[in-house]
Amino acid sequence: MASVTLSNVSKFYGQVCATRDLSFRCDDGQMLALLGPSGCGKTSTLKMIAGIENIDGGEIYFDDRLVNGLSPGQRNIAMVFEDYALYPNMSVAENIAFPLKLRRWPERELRRRVDPVLELLDLQGQKDSNVRRLSGGAQQRVSIGRALVRDPELIIFDEPLSHLDADQKVQLRTEIRRLQKATGLTGILVTHDQTEAVAMADQVAVMNDGELQQIDDPRVLYEHPANLFVANFIGEPPMNLLPVRLEDDGAGRRLSAPGWSIGLGQEIAQRIGQAAQGKELILGVRPSLIEISDAQPWSAAGGPPDIEGTVVWQEYRGDAHVLTVVVPGTDTEIIVESRRALGLDRGAPIGLGFPDAALNVFDAASGRNLLSVHRRT
Repeated sequence: MASVTLSNVSKFYGQVCATRDLSFRCDDGQMLALLGPSGCGKTSTLKMIAGIENIDGGEIYFDDRLVNGLSPGQRNIAMVFEDYALYPNMSVAENIAFPLKLRRWPERELRRRVDPVLELLDLQGQKDSNVRRLSGGAQQRVSIGRALVRDPELIIFDEPLSHLDADQKVQLRTEIRRLQKATGLTGILVTHDQTEAVAMADQVAVMNDGELQQIDDPRVLYEHPANLFVANFIGEPPMNLLPVRLEDDGAGRRLSAPGWSIGLGQEIAQRIGQAAQGKELILGVRPSLIEISDAQPWSAAGGPPDIEGTVVWQEYRGDAHVLTVVVPGTDTEIIVESRRALGLDRGAPIGLGFPDAALNVFDAASGRNLLSVHRRT
């Protein structure tokens, strides 16, 4: 197994920049997800790690070994694609064994390597079945088995769930995660689906326009995005992003907008410091982290809320209720997610609380999160 390190890696296709000074590390035995919209550079990054594409600048290391000039075969990697790329005239066992047959392994050694992989993938009962008779999920497991049997240093997953139905996706992403942990393999996953990235990876690297925006564990990405792009890209429903300014009313600092404002605790006010003074700011708060009060008078619920709003829309999503709330007299809309049924009709008053721990404050000009606690970018 190997760690993978990219140091200032750049790639150009003519005048088009695919990646620019890309630097990150995937530790030995971890799963790293490269996540971003189409055209962000994640597939080019995968191809450079695999050795399929040459790099135009920078260095790639497997552990301490520079691999820039090594072919894909010399790098000892395995790849799992969205298209299973199985041999339709072969059985499950024959497909898994095929890489070893190419190397002319003796039959006894071949079985010794293939049988544990069949067991790991729970495919013993189907080992003699033709792969065309299998479901899409089972075919992808065969593809993974073919990758594992080679005992690679690194396994790369390129959109491995794209062709599967929703229920198969849930099952297989859990299976891939289990296999990666059971084998201790270093894995890199390329996906545009944030649900897959969060469910399957130890670390998620968010990319846009060929540049790394943030790399962190999924919870930090969700709760403390490094910038406005990550804040808007991660999460469903997306983070509320509200234009505000920092003001001091004599009693303390507040984030204010026309028609409403919220007070800041001393710690968060100090963390923002002078960096926010006089600047256009964006207040970010996740819909699921907003506290909701539907009790009136507000004193019965422990005092007035940070914001008093009116419900204009409610959407039921099975495991949650998503409300659209407006602040009366303004054009401010706030999305709120609740795990309990509130029974509020359109036009009903609602109180919203913004706890300090849920707040993110962005510099509107640079997009940088002034409260970010991300570890690596």
